[in-house]
Amino acid sequence: MRTSRYKYIRQFTERGRPVLPNIDDSRTKEVLFDAGFADSRVPQEQLFDLIFDPNEANNLAESAQHITILGEMRERLKNWMEKTDDPILKGPVSDTDAQEATNVDAYSPGGRDQTPLVTWPN
Repeated sequence: MRTSRYKYIRQFTERGRPVLPNIDDSRTKEVLFDAGFADSRVPQEQLFDLIFDPNEANNLAESAQHITILGEMRERLKNWMEKTDDPILKGPVSDTDAQEATNVDAYSPGGRDQTPLVTWPN
């Protein structure tokens, strides 16, 4: 969810780490992967001030100063999801509901490798 000033991201799973197939294959991805990016943690919620932090380096989701903005962004997302009848409102979307599913633990969606990189704890 984005306004002219803020960007809000919410994870709807407990995964807590990057989904590499969502990142275009490139030399940059290889460098990030080799540096351990696949093992980095992804917060459940992220809030960025795009004016003061255009590179989205400082997550404000846990900042007491931004609790009002966070609440507004949560509400905007909820309203949009209700307006669009987002299926995740009914609970997790299963792989059988998808036309085609990519293995979230793969490096790429169909290129270099479709097998899981590692076995992650649930």
